[in-house]
Amino acid sequence: MLPSYQNPITISPSLSTQLANHYTLLHKQQIIHDAVLNTTNKLWVEPYSYNHTAHHSNGESNDEESKRVDYDDIERIVLEFTGHISGIQYDRFGAVWVNNIELLRTTSPEPSGMHNADGSDEIIRWSVTKDVTDYASALLLLDHEGNREEVYAAISIPNMVNKEYTGVIYANCSLAFYTSKQQQESTATKNSKRRRRRSSNLNPTVHKHIQPNYTATSLWSTLSTKTNTLQNHTLTRNDLPLSIRQSEQLGNGIYLDVYASGHGCEEFYYTNLPTPISSSQKCGGGPIRLLQVLINNQIVGMVVPYPTVYTGGINPMLWRPLTGIESFNVVPYRFDLSPFMGLFHDLLLGKGNATIDIGLQIVTGESIGSSIEQENLTHEGVWSLDSTLIFYPDHSDNKAVVPPMYDTFSTTSLHSQPQTTIQLINNSSGYNVTLTNQFTVLASSSRHKPKQTLNITYEIDTFVTLLPYGDDVLFMDVGRSISYGKSRQRITATTSTQDSEHHDSKDGKIWLKRVSTSQYNIFANMTDRKDGLTFDLNANISWSRQRYEKYTSSTISDSTMPVLYWMNTIDALGRYNRSLTNHTDIHIAENESNETFIVKDNTSSRECYNAQANAVNGSIIDNNGRINDKSLVFDFNCTTLPSDIFFCGQELCGLLDFESHFWMNVATTKSRSTNDKTTHHHIRHIWSFVLVSAVLLVVVKGKVFTLLPKF
Repeated sequence: MLPSYQNPITISPSLSTQLANHYTLLHKQQIIHDAVLNTTNKLWVEPYSYNHTAHHSNGESNDEESKRVDYDDIERIVLEFTGHISGIQYDRFGAVWVNNIELLRTTSPEPSGMHNADGSDEIIRWSVTKDVTDYASALLLLDHEGNREEVYAAISIPNMVNKEYTGVIYANCSLAFYTSKQQQESTATKNSKRRRRRSSNLNPTVHKHIQPNYTATSLWSTLSTKTNTLQNHTLTRNDLPLSIRQSEQLGNGIYLDVYASGHGCEEFYYTNLPTPISSSQKCGGGPIRLLQVLINNQIVGMVVPYPTVYTGGINPMLWRPLTGIESFNVVPYRFDLSPFMGLFHDLLLGKGNATIDIGLQIVTGESIGSSIEQENLTHEGVWSLDSTLIFYPDHSDNKAVVPPMYDTFSTTSLHSQPQTTIQLINNSSGYNVTLTNQFTVLASSSRHKPKQTLNITYEIDTFVTLLPYGDDVLFMDVGRSISYGKSRQRITATTSTQDSEHHDSKDGKIWLKRVSTSQYNIFANMTDRKDGLTFDLNANISWSRQRYEKYTSSTISDSTMPVLYWMNTIDALGRYNRSLTNHTDIHIAENESNETFIVKDNTSSRECYNAQANAVNGSIIDNNGRINDKSLVFDFNCTTLPSDIFFCGQELCGLLDFESHFWMNVATTKSRSTNDKTTHHHIRHIWSFVLVSAVLLVVVKGKVFTLLPKF
């Protein structure tokens, strides 16, 4: 039992406020109705079918009018999740699926266990909105025509309810469908049916699990894997979306969305001691993790997972009511598999190998170039991995810009071999753990002229310091621990094609460049003590997530291209002391937190969004927002963003649409130019993409070390 507190909130930019500027709501469809989640393996399943009918109230008669919604009118789809809980319960993780596609990875808040004045349980409510337009084909059932097999919506939040933990989770989910406010549609949309991106779950076992009364094994058992263990998925032609198999056209790009959340000993992996040092009762593996994607056993993508803290993590008092970054909406990691489209194209046409192996794994830093024996690297704790392939359509029939068709690739080491080192410091009072890793992925087209190549260079340099205190300087039930460090990951990818004939641009190149930078900072000072009667949790944390996106091109002025910097920071103190035998006997329960979310757009360093909130002992005491329909909202004035791009939680949505429109405009311009000439000119293009991801922490003695470029 914990003291009363306000319903948890986040202060990220409101999705509904942004959509209102460019889109109109067509209709909503509820897909999960009053789900009751009260057991560990509970999977709430409901039949799903897209409702084509929109209902609008008639302002004069107050009657509802029905109108059939055309698929082509739908431009954005938003998932709306609401939940509530009362009693006593831990934080629980879960997910929502529709048509086998995971739409949301989330966690639930911990209820207070307190009672209202009338004796009823105090109810904690929370909500999440998320743009899910990328999965439109699955939600609109565009690849399900003629298929008699049932389609389902499902939600799972494994929960345990008994005499001690009484909190039952109740949830509802809806889909909101939007159309553009623009009176004139693009030429491509007018002249042809809207071309939807296609999606399919990479893990075929998800399909059979998301069915009523399926109890063979838990869905989460299927999705979960230990560290340093490959989760391999063999893709056949029949696993590709139906429309792609029928048209034999893959589209313009292939992407893989991967949800990854750590549990058990992996929930706080960034505080784990190195394996040779940790005792058998303590979590090991060291404080560094890498999420890797492999195609046919070759690494093709990698990212350091963001250290998400769930709503009860470290110390539950820290997150009331300002919840942790990503705790309600865990962001999937998106990997660009477009360079390997040739392999998928061969699979589609039945050429070459009949299958493609796509592997996922979470590896410890110790497993990369370390002298530690591999058999000692597995330990308790798992990662729940779920993934979806997205096939992005070619919006133009003009083939002036041809997507790459790579069919070979390899990996090579650069400079030095990957190396992990573990160093004892300060007379056995702490440990430095470092990871350096550099390698290159090379992809090329051997069967297509002109030759196309891809060069991706990964550079990782990670440093983490662990300062555990206790009787034997290890993480003890009684003791104090500090964790801090920094990790920088830089991914530089260049895609190019060369044509020796004619060119329209001055230097013969048309290119689009994206620079994406991420920095995650954490600092955690934790104390966990207990005696025979009470236990005491005391924590001081600083958590932040910084991002920087910049586009430049050969054809558009830099001043009109999207440039954005945003930062979300939470600083919090919390202490919780209660009886070991009586959960209602609370001696100390106090907290103080401050959260800031700032966005700067490409008009110099102007802050187009600045949200701030301060909380003390579970209540917001100060903020610079306003109350709208019982919700705290903040002014969003980032008007320089193209209508394709907007904030959805911690990330930007619509970047694929923006890039697609850029190349479609290039193709249109080329087509017009060709009509004025007697000789058909070919276009060569260089598409350069730079992704810089610096992950984890750095707050030492009150100082924040910034790795981002100056804005």
